[in-house]
Amino acid sequence: MPDTKLKKGDTVRIADRDQTAEDTQSGLFYNHYRTLAGIVDTIYPSGEVVVEVNPVTLAADVKQRLVDMQETMRSKWLDSLSEEARGRLSPAEQQFQLKYAVLVNASDVLPVEPGFFPAPPPESPAIAAEPAAPRLEAASTMPAIAAEQPMLELDAEQELPEIAAETPPKRLTSADLDAMEEAELERHRKALQDPDA
Repeated sequence: MPDTKLKKGDTVRIADRDQTAEDTQSGLFYNHYRTLAGIVDTIYPSGEVVVEVNPVTLAADVKQRLVDMQETMRSKWLDSLSEEARGRLSPAEQQFQLKYAVLVNASDVLPVEPGFFPAPPPESPAIAAEPAAPRLEAASTMPAIAAEQPMLELDAEQELPEIAAETPPKRLTSADLDAMEEAELERHRKALQDPDA
């Protein structure tokens, strides 16, 4: 069962121990997880814990790979947007933060003091010392929201509150584009058939 002292949001580090054959079979611990630190993201009843790793504690090569992947995905995402959509994004919305999370056994998770993490080095602004909120998952294609917003927790009986949201502009589908192109071609055909019109 999971360590009952752990809760979501706790600052933790992963135990410094050698990988065993049982770890290899379960996939819950690898040698490169040793001494990684971060924030508890999810605790499962089966005794497994998802730790969102603070990039400051990653090995230099893994951290560089994370920065490279983050920049590649950010570039692809921005390139997929229209010029107008890119222009409407604030600098904060253009940021693309990947998180590095690992699934480990609760017995390998050790609590640490909240001020455990050092400040980020000035030469790596792409990765912040503490995870930014809200965060983007790797598969996400939506921009981060500039202001930090707390998560809403509800009891089972509570209903979701109504949220007034700004309706984003409708994105044209390929069928919409095909219809627009066909209408434009038809307009040109008519103009060629009757030049005086």
